[in-house]
Amino acid sequence: MGESNMVQKTEYGKANPPKGLKLIEDAYFAIIIFLTLALVAKITFKFGNGINILESLIGYCLLIVIYYGIKKTKQWVVLLVLLFSYWGVVRSVLDFLTSYPDIIQLIVSRAVDTAFLCFCCYQIYIFSKKETKEYFGVKGIGIIGI
Repeated sequence: MGESNMVQKTEYGKANPPKGLKLIEDAYFAIIIFLTLALVAKITFKFGNGINILESLIGYCLLIVIYYGIKKTKQWVVLLVLLFSYWGVVRSVLDFLTSYPDIIQLIVSRAVDTAFLCFCCYQIYIFSKKETKEYFGVKGIGIIGI
C-alpha cells in the first residue's frame, strides 16, 4: 500500500551517493579518456623516450579498475582507492624533492604533483567518511586508523 511512496534503494541501502563521489567518478572518467589519448600518441608517435609503456599500461588498468568499482559500487574499491591515495600522497611529496634542470619542467612537474596531491587528499577525505563506507557496504577498514 505505502510502497509507491518509498524511495528505491541501492544494493547497500542508500538511495543517493555521498557528496563528492560523483566528482571523483567524473575525474576518473576524464583521466582515463586523457590517458587513452596520451597512450595512443605515445605508441603511435613514440613520445616520452624515458617513459616505460608497460608501466603506463599497468597504471592505466588500475584507473579503469577503480572507475569500474566506483561506478558499480563494489566494496573492494574503498580499500583500493584509499591505498592508491595514500601512495599518491607519498609519491607527490617525494616528487617535490626531485630537482629538474629546466625551469619549464620544474613548473609543469610541480603543477601536476600539486594537482595529484590535492586529488589524493580529497579521495582520502571522501572515502574515509562514514557515509561513503555505508554507501559501499563497508563496515570498516582497519588500516591507518580509518
